[in-house]
Amino acid sequence: MKVYGRRRGCRLGLGVFDGYHRGHQALGDRATAIMTIFPHPEAVILGRQVPYLTTLRELNSMGLPLMILRFSTMVSQLEPDLFLDELWHQIQPTGLVVGEDFRFGKNQAGTLSVLEAWCQRRAVSLDIVPLVTEGNEPIKSSRIREFIQNGEWDKACHWMGRPYRVMGRVIRGDGRGRLLGFPTANIRVGRGKVLPPLGVYRCQVNVAGGVPALLNCGVRPTFGGGQVQLEVHIPNQSLNLYGRPLTVDVGPMIRPERQFGEVRDLITQIREDIRQLLAGE
Repeated sequence: MKVYGRRRGCRLGLGVFDGYHRGHQALGDRATAIMTIFPHPEAVILGRQVPYLTTLRELNSMGLPLMILRFSTMVSQLEPDLFLDELWHQIQPTGLVVGEDFRFGKNQAGTLSVLEAWCQRRAVSLDIVPLVTEGNEPIKSSRIREFIQNGEWDKACHWMGRPYRVMGRVIRGDGRGRLLGFPTANIRVGRGKVLPPLGVYRCQVNVAGGVPALLNCGVRPTFGGGQVQLEVHIPNQSLNLYGRPLTVDVGPMIRPERQFGEVRDLITQIREDIRQLLAGE
C-alpha cells in the first residue's frame, strides 16, 4: 500500500474527498491532515469512471496537508485490520476522523465497530462525524454531479458550500476573443473534471491578488460550435497569462450560453455581462 505525502503523528481525515463539499469539509475541520483515496474506488472495483468535482490539485489547494493513498485491486483486497496496520506503519496517526458511513477493507467489511476496536488497541483517538444533510438528504458528490448535469447550478453550489474551484493551465486559443475586443485566457483542465453547465459566470481569479472576471463555459455556437472550452475574461486588465497555472473560483451563473444571429449582438451581450459583473448584480 503506497501513501504519498506522508505526515506522521497527524489527526487524519480519511475519505475519497472527490468533491470537498460541505460533508467533506466537516471532516477536514476536525483533522490536521486529510488522505484521499485515488483513483476513485468505483473506478478500480467496478471499472466505472467517476468524474471529479475536485481534482487532486484543487484538493491540495484547500488549506490542509494532503496525503494520497494509491488505490488498486490489491489494496481493495486487504482485510480491514491489515489495511489499518499498513496505515499505522506508514503514518502512525494520533487520531482518525471519518464519516459515519465510512467503510473500508475487503468487501467493505471494515465497519465503524472494527475501526473502534483497532483504535482502542493502538491508543488512537477516533472522531466519527455525522453526515451533513440538506433537507434530510445526505450531501454526497454523486448528488452534486446530478445537480450540475441537470443544470441546477445554484443548488450544486449550495451543497458544495464554497465557490466551485477550477484549476488549469492557460493555453493558446484561436484569438477570437481578442478580435472581438474581449481577450480571454483559455484554460486546460485535467480529464475527469466536472465542468459547470454551459453558460457565463461571475468568478474570481488568482491574479493581481484576486480579481473579478467572467468565465464562459461553452461551445461558442455563434461561431459554429465545437468542443466545450473554458475561457476567462478579466475586465480592464491586459495580462499575458499563457503557460501560467490559473485558479478560478466560479460563482453564480449570469446567463446560459446561447447562439446569436449577429456577432454585434454577441458583443453587446458581453458588454452587458461585464456591466453586471462589475456592478455586482
